[in-house]
Amino acid sequence: MSILLMSRIFKARMGSPSRKLLALRLADYADDEGRGIWPTVATLAEQTEMDRRTVQRHMADFVKEGLLVVVAEASGRPGQATRYDMVPEAIGRAAVGSDGCHGVTGDIAPPVETGDTGAETGDIHDRDGRHHAAQTVIEPSRTIIERERASGNADSATDGAVRAETMRARMRRVHREWPTFATDSEVAAERAWVALTDEQREAAATGLAAYVAEARRTGRTKFCSFSTYLAEKRWERVTAGAASAAASTHAAPAWGKAWAAARFAALAADPDPRCNMAPTRMQQQMIAAGTLSADEVRRAKLAAGGWPRVNTLDDNALNRARGTTVDAAVLALAERTEQVHRGSALWRAWAELHSQRGWPWFADAGRCAEWVYFPAREAGAGETVADVAAAADAFLDTVRGRA
Repeated sequence: MSILLMSRIFKARMGSPSRKLLALRLADYADDEGRGIWPTVATLAEQTEMDRRTVQRHMADFVKEGLLVVVAEASGRPGQATRYDMVPEAIGRAAVGSDGCHGVTGDIAPPVETGDTGAETGDIHDRDGRHHAAQTVIEPSRTIIERERASGNADSATDGAVRAETMRARMRRVHREWPTFATDSEVAAERAWVALTDEQREAAATGLAAYVAEARRTGRTKFCSFSTYLAEKRWERVTAGAASAAASTHAAPAWGKAWAAARFAALAADPDPRCNMAPTRMQQQMIAAGTLSADEVRRAKLAAGGWPRVNTLDDNALNRARGTTVDAAVLALAERTEQVHRGSALWRAWAELHSQRGWPWFADAGRCAEWVYFPAREAGAGETVADVAAAADAFLDTVRGRA
């Protein structure tokens, strides 16, 4: 969730209530730089109470106007949506769509004025709020990778069929596995990634698990940034024994035991310090009116941005049927999980615990697998929130080395 983008959209003229509502919902998926928007049209239609054609039309308009940039096209498989980034600089300056009031000509220079700009029917401020200004051409902000490619400094990995967006996506997939992902500078990471050759990028990706595993075996609890790992080529420091041990990493299919262990292991970390906990002005007014509590706001913001690794795991499982990879330590934790039937009393208890603690819960629980794994309860335990809380705490203590 980006409170920053949502605040800008609230203040901007978007052309119609439906366009503003959709833009706000998209910003709710994005980070403060506008990245990471990939809900399906069906999801957006349900959440905004619009029909799918209206959502599709507005999305297409947003792309034409430069408010959205397509990062990756949908694959065509069910649940796999097109991924977008929002361009913050374009908010409020994009041309208004067909249901708005603006007459967009597509020209760079404004058309010939037909009246006095100060008159009631003039070009700037008429009584209906219409004007005949030309569409403003906005160049979307570009990533480090795109700028390097344009300047000719990036190597062949960004040429030909491999687009800059694809290269950035590859970097982010590797970056998510780094321990300091939540607090790293993505700009610095991109810059360090671009500076490597194809072979070095491959070595950095394949050597990451071994480097982290060896560091943890030596008792390290703090790690450098991902950009430092790349710039100093730290994967080259991994011993042969550590590399062999890391080779035992395992695939963790979505919804399975190992996947669940990875999900709860991620919850053992402190919330992302970049998560903006401050209520919006509207939320402040609702809190003052007694229709919303400050704790509800805090928990909602934590669920949206406190554990981005968990959000990524959930999104990949829900929308891409994609799991993750785990090391031997997490794989061992998988045996401390149990199956929970979707929609059961035990499932509802886990959902309530997530809500109470501000943990992310599945955006569309109805599309989860029929059986999902959670930390196992003690023998004879019930199905209350207290029972699942005890199971969660025991599991998290094990992850943190307290058990």
